Amino acid sequence: LGNHQWVMPHRNDYSYPDKPPFFFWCIAFFSYLRGEVNSFTARLPSAISASGVIYFIFQWVKNGSNKNEIKLAYLTSFILLTSFMFFYQARMTQIDMLVCFFVTGAMVEGYKIISGERISFWPMAIYMGLGTITKGPIAFLLPLGACATYIYLNKIEWKKLPWRSVLISFIIPLIWLTFLLLEVIQKNEWDYLNNLLFKQTIVRYA
Repeated sequence: LGNHQWVMPHRNDYSYPDKPPFFFWCIAFFSYLRGEVNSFTARLPSAISASGVIYFIFQWVKNGSNKNEIKLAYLTSFILLTSFMFFYQARMTQIDMLVCFFVTGAMVEGYKIISGERISFWPMAIYMGLGTITKGPIAFLLPLGACATYIYLNKIEWKKLPWRSVLISFIIPLIWLTFLLLEVIQKNEWDYLNNLLFKQTIVRYA
């Protein structure tokens, strides 16, 4: 927040190539509103993300005004909220809950596209795009894999797989990577780019 390194994340004044910057942008945003970085502003993105995940799950399970579905939605949300790791991550200054929010949102939107409830491809694309600059390709690999599994198990036509959302989702990471490449060239920090794109992405996922 203090050194204005918005494109290339830094930790304790050293470049931090392990993760993309969106989680740190969220902390910086809430810290700016409070006037300082503290434990509250650092944890707030995780807490808000956890609330969003519960909302996604509740609305997806409810899927109408049927009393049984509403009861099941409340029960499902309560079980998720009282899961130890979910509750634990919801109050931690870690990337996982934020990426969980984007992945869950993308999966729900993917289901809506496949089932015909959603016409627009943009919501799923935005969730995957922001998730990618939060923790990497996992943000579109998981939703795409879930959608493919759902299509396969339910014998749905493969043309309903939301490829358009996946392609649109690349726009957000490409914008960040363009600015990152310009900064890498300017500062001659090619080791940073190699670590981020090769070691932290290709090697880890392989």
